[in-house]
Amino acid sequence: MVDILVIGVPYLLDGSESTQTKNIKKINQKIFSHFSDIACFEQDETLSSFEAGERMKNSARYNFQIDLKQIDSLSAAIILEDFIKRIEDENH
Repeated sequence: MVDILVIGVPYLLDGSESTQTKNIKKINQKIFSHFSDIACFEQDETLSSFEAGERMKNSARYNFQIDLKQIDSLSAAIILEDFIKRIEDENH
């Protein structure tokens, strides 16, 4: 059972919205309306792919190389980590 839906939203480095940001937010509103029975959140995904690549380059798990087949999965994990940290910070 799904209790929470978290979707990454790409912002520009200065925190402003790009055309892509606005498009993703419109799509998210449609998705969220279909899942009105669960908690839905947007999470800033700025630099998540960059951070995933850095983690890969520093990890024996990835042979200290960027693995393009796994970068999206690691980026998604980073987005979730950032979401959890944000929620924890808001609750303290």
